[in-house]
Amino acid sequence: MADSDIGTAAPDLKDPARAILAGHQATVDEIVEMSDGLKAGKDFELARRLLTLARERGPHPPELERRLREKLAICIYKDPELRAEDALDEALAMLDVDGDLDASNPQETLGIAGAIHKRRWEVDGRVEHLHRALEFYQRGWELRPRGDYRYTGINTAYVLDLLAHLDEQEGDGASQAKGRRREKARTVRLEIADELEGMLQRGDDLNWWSLATLVEAHFGLGNDERARELLEGARPRGQVDDWELESTARQLASLARITRAPSDRQPKRSDVAVLKALIGGEAEHVVAAFGGKLGVALSGGGFRASFFHLGVLAALAELDVLRHVEVLSCVSGGSIAGAQYYLRLRRLLADTPDGQVDREALIGVVRQVQEDFVGGVDANIRAHVLVSSFLRWARPGRTRTTRVAELLDTHLFSRVDGIHGRPLRDLIVQPPDAPVDFNPKRHNWSRSTKVPVLILNATTLNTGHNWQFAATWMGEPPSTIEGQVDIGSRLQRMWLKDEVPAANRDITLSTAVAASACVPGLFPPVPIEGLYQDIVVRLVDGGLQDNQGSYGLLDQDCRLVFVSDASAQKDTKEKRYWRPWSVLLRSNTIAMGTIRTRLYRELDSLHRSSRLNALWYVHLGRGLDRAPVAVAGAKAPAPPAHAGAQMTPYGIPAEVQRRLMALRTDLDRFSADEADALMLSGYKMANWCLKESGHPLVAVPNQPADFRFRRMDRVIGVDAPREEYERLLDTLDDGSHRWFRRTYRLRRQLRRRPSAGG
Repeated sequence: MADSDIGTAAPDLKDPARAILAGHQATVDEIVEMSDGLKAGKDFELARRLLTLARERGPHPPELERRLREKLAICIYKDPELRAEDALDEALAMLDVDGDLDASNPQETLGIAGAIHKRRWEVDGRVEHLHRALEFYQRGWELRPRGDYRYTGINTAYVLDLLAHLDEQEGDGASQAKGRRREKARTVRLEIADELEGMLQRGDDLNWWSLATLVEAHFGLGNDERARELLEGARPRGQVDDWELESTARQLASLARITRAPSDRQPKRSDVAVLKALIGGEAEHVVAAFGGKLGVALSGGGFRASFFHLGVLAALAELDVLRHVEVLSCVSGGSIAGAQYYLRLRRLLADTPDGQVDREALIGVVRQVQEDFVGGVDANIRAHVLVSSFLRWARPGRTRTTRVAELLDTHLFSRVDGIHGRPLRDLIVQPPDAPVDFNPKRHNWSRSTKVPVLILNATTLNTGHNWQFAATWMGEPPSTIEGQVDIGSRLQRMWLKDEVPAANRDITLSTAVAASACVPGLFPPVPIEGLYQDIVVRLVDGGLQDNQGSYGLLDQDCRLVFVSDASAQKDTKEKRYWRPWSVLLRSNTIAMGTIRTRLYRELDSLHRSSRLNALWYVHLGRGLDRAPVAVAGAKAPAPPAHAGAQMTPYGIPAEVQRRLMALRTDLDRFSADEADALMLSGYKMANWCLKESGHPLVAVPNQPADFRFRRMDRVIGVDAPREEYERLLDTLDDGSHRWFRRTYRLRRQLRRRPSAGG
């Protein structure tokens, strides 16, 4: 299978390719030609299998064998069905079959080896891979004028600038090494520009890649005007394949980012003009190209998480960031909110041309989803499930989990257009002004408003691995599996259209969401039979693997990552008596908290190493100070004055935010105050976080949008009536209890009532 979110290669290539793999006769040249077409469509897995078959038909002449190994190495390291680290090692081994890669001198081989090491840095952030990439690129450049050395030359300049940029990120901006690298990069680009400009003056025609190399050379030298002239004269749109334009656009955007001053967060107007000449369109999606793919992760945490995420989506819509989201990776409660949002968004994108989808339209989508949720959650899904457990327990095939799926479908998903039992395959979006073969992976890069890929994360009980549902595929991704210590087999991803057995092709959205939210012990696993030999897949809550959904974003190669985390917080606990069940529950909280901390550290490390261009992480405990516990016998520090009035940096009173953090994670009825307070918290936190970053994607409006939860501003504001504020605190206190909230409320009221003799 190929790239994990699209149908990649054209059917007229995929079917013959599979026929050849099944035994249909074809020459080696025919196989190579077909593999080139599959690579152009980004179906690297199928191309890899074809090239492997071609090599097995050897022995071949040395030159053909070298070409096959080079093509195969490219397919191996770009194949998303292989774990990245293992694929990169295998690709290098393919180039170094004779053990003489360091001594060999074919420029194509050296260029591919450099690209593999550069990709290694992108995966793990270790700068030694960049130094190794530079060695291979420089050796290819030093072989000039033999062959097409400009590829290795222009990449030599790029990696030199990238290493200098990393020095600046570490605060070593004045180092001599940094200066030498910048100057050497300039020298390489000058030589390339002089030669190619000379060819143009002689009347020679440049193919696309030579022209793109000349444009990049001028762009890196700061000659933006000449780069723009070259592109406008070439008029590449319609004459060059989209993937070639995309590759060039992303390279230029990355080059602009690493060559400008660290304090310059906004791209220069001249840089934007060059990209506009390349891809056309409005400034919004041109500026977006400078950062890379944006992904949003919505964590688990029941309806508490769902409402918090809806506030985050409101902030993203208001700041006009939501249009740039290309991947939406969801877990549990985040899957419920994410699926509802996607259904509403899908209708908008399927009916409206790209240029007509504006900020107000996306704000309207989020408003609709919020109203859907307030009405749907009021049905109290948990209560319906409990009743069903007693009334329908004897019916075959019926479980609490299937009942949750039915209720989500009835009370939430069907609100969009009245459709019940919607198959996942129906989530595919075909924008009205897009190519008939539209898919997000190939065409999003040039759209002003992206069509996001929705990923619903579950956990396979059989293997213990992450399982993902999308509109076109399902299965276990390779990125979360560590082959050195994990001996379990991976259940390979498969296409819903033609690889999943017919009986399972119409698996419903509600079933996928229920699997993602299937808390072990409370809900039976979701079984899927007939997908794999000798195994019935059983799926439970995605939070066991990654309760934030961040791996889904990394798996899709997102470079801008926004994580909305409303999962349980690992606070300090003290009990007089620790019962066995309370120890088990606390142990689970500790384990989940440890996973959460590890995931955050991994994201932060990737951001610090420039593997991620931006990282935003909001969570329910953000901005809440944690005072250390005083040593026994020592004098405890005095609490700050007016502790109750302390505000978080994003404008929510600390005592309100602490109560929101303690709210139950369940699928029962949430009151209007609970729902609106959670949404306001997510909105204010995301709004503050994005504005503080100063990222060029953030467009601050003149007036804030009007969302229903804004009514809570007057309840928590400094001028709020004390009675209303205290009533909100009481409501949130009651909301921390999963059961018998009325009893707790009554007991509190009795405690506050004055005594008869008072």
